[in-house]
Amino acid sequence: MRSRSFKGFISIYLSLLFCVITGMVCSLLNMTRKNVSIAIMDMSADEALISCYSYFDRDLFDEYGILAVKTDKYKLSMDMEELIDENLSYQRDLAKLDLKDVSVDTIYHIKDMDGALFERQVIDTAKYSVPVDAAKKVVDMFLGKKEDRIDDGIEKLKAFVDKEGEFEEALYELIGLVDGPLVKGKDIVDFGEGYVDNNEYFVKRFAKNRSQYKTLNINYSPVYVAIVDKIYAYDEKIKHMMDIYESDSAGFVKEYDVFKTELEQCVDLHKKAIASAEKALRISKELDRKKEETLSQLESERGKFEEKSYKALKERIERIDNMANIDKNEIVDVAKMIDGLKKNLEVLEEVRNIYEYKPYEEGFIDNFKESIGKLSNYGFVDIGFDYTRVHVYGGNNSILDMIGSLVTDGVYDVVTHGLTISGKEVSSDYKVSYRGDTKCKGVEKYERILLFDEYVLGKFSCATDPYRAENSLDYGIEYILYGQNSDRKNLKKVINDLILMRQGFNMTYIFTNPKMMEEVSTFVASMGGGSNIVIGGIAELTLISLWAYGESVVDVRDMLHKKKVPLYKDESSWKLSLEGLVSGNFDTDDETDEAKEALEHGFDYRDYLRILLYMEDYGQKNIATVNLIEMCMKASHDKTFSMSDMVVGSDISIVYMLPHDESFDRTYSYSY
Repeated sequence: MRSRSFKGFISIYLSLLFCVITGMVCSLLNMTRKNVSIAIMDMSADEALISCYSYFDRDLFDEYGILAVKTDKYKLSMDMEELIDENLSYQRDLAKLDLKDVSVDTIYHIKDMDGALFERQVIDTAKYSVPVDAAKKVVDMFLGKKEDRIDDGIEKLKAFVDKEGEFEEALYELIGLVDGPLVKGKDIVDFGEGYVDNNEYFVKRFAKNRSQYKTLNINYSPVYVAIVDKIYAYDEKIKHMMDIYESDSAGFVKEYDVFKTELEQCVDLHKKAIASAEKALRISKELDRKKEETLSQLESERGKFEEKSYKALKERIERIDNMANIDKNEIVDVAKMIDGLKKNLEVLEEVRNIYEYKPYEEGFIDNFKESIGKLSNYGFVDIGFDYTRVHVYGGNNSILDMIGSLVTDGVYDVVTHGLTISGKEVSSDYKVSYRGDTKCKGVEKYERILLFDEYVLGKFSCATDPYRAENSLDYGIEYILYGQNSDRKNLKKVINDLILMRQGFNMTYIFTNPKMMEEVSTFVASMGGGSNIVIGGIAELTLISLWAYGESVVDVRDMLHKKKVPLYKDESSWKLSLEGLVSGNFDTDDETDEAKEALEHGFDYRDYLRILLYMEDYGQKNIATVNLIEMCMKASHDKTFSMSDMVVGSDISIVYMLPHDESFDRTYSYSY
């Protein structure tokens, strides 16, 4: 009896144990099924993502090394759904899955994340294909450690630059190189036989003073040029603002911020110009007063001169004074200018009430149009300024005349003489940055900057080897540097920056060359500047600056003619003589053996562009490069191409259904 009970207990125990084991096996099988299902889900999604992103733009990759596919959220979700269904159709019953939903949560365009996605691909492309070490050497030669590159000449140059404000204040005195009463206001203390000769010198310098002061300190002032450019551009600017508001609200917001900034700059320029013009007027009146005082003194001392000498001196003063104002159509009426500037400032202040409104606020556009209407209705007052017609009188003024013409536009003509310059322009519609508010801040690391710059130098053309294509700019690197819509505008800015860069190195060489310094001193002394130590020193610094500037013009011209320019000049590589500077003759002899040998060493145009690129804002380069790639792709491959449509990654959510209404949510990310 007991044995039967024991056997029954064992049977029950085994039955329960079997149930437990069976449950564990079933649970294990279910877990396996789920894990297999998850693996199938992941493989299906991965294969679908890889397939979708395998349709990248082949032309974009072949030419620029950029992986991106033209798609959008809807198209990507449809493609993913189709591909996943295809993959799931081959599954076994053990892991039967159905696709319920595919949704694209986030899509990453090439210009998103402040340009970081584009930058990453550029760096990945560049680090395996460009000689960064060579680029480092070039950059280090320009921008190396201070203790490695500063010598006595550079120290002198630094001291000169530090006193730039004092130099500008002293420029008026320098122009005349006068050491007498017409500038200093000193009494005439010596009325001997040499009085007539001395005052003849004073009178001649007075005439030069009048004409040169008006030319350099007013007509060629960058402040006045900027004002004129701003005023003449505002009509088109206003029309442009109205046009883009109707068609592109995002672009309008960006342009609106720029417009406010430019308006504030224009107000500031007017205030500076008024102060400058009032100062010029005071000095001009002071000169007239001192001239009258000198004539009065001469009259009071008349008895000390022979009648013939007295008449000759007086006639000379009057004649020279008239010569200084001989063509009033070409000399700015300073008083009228001040009045015009003040009226323009009143108009600008009226328009500034647009600051009170923000885009998309109720009534914004009406208030904006009203403010702009005021600006259009008032109009700007003509300030009587035509800097293209003014010239400088006198033979000894040829240096100033030459430099003045270079300041207005002559540098471009001298440097590009003999070259065929591209006149292409592009519409702002070609710019990716114009279609939205994109602000890039690149990763400011030395090697990454160099890699990005080498990518630009390797992929794009410049003025010495232009890219010829319809509807695209020929000078791509220059565009990346300055972002203007015209090849000529970009090239002008490059020329100006390269001249300034070269001027510093050229001044350093002059300072350290005793022979050239002696030439400068001799020339200044011949003009009368050596009689006063202070003015003579300023004159020498000015002449050194002008000579270095002229040599820089020659340097940049050589670069554009595919010649090399040494970083630091020596006697064999220096080209422009002081006589050539004075006469305005920039033709140099490159046929000598020394000149040919010098041209074999140094840096070419692209090397100097490398330095400009390195110093350019990283974010600006990033978005400008995106713009340029789009323009080139449109010109050479597909007119409908848009970098705004190019996708480099996405985040996708997928819902799968298992038997018994069990669902799985999975999220996947993919990026090139």
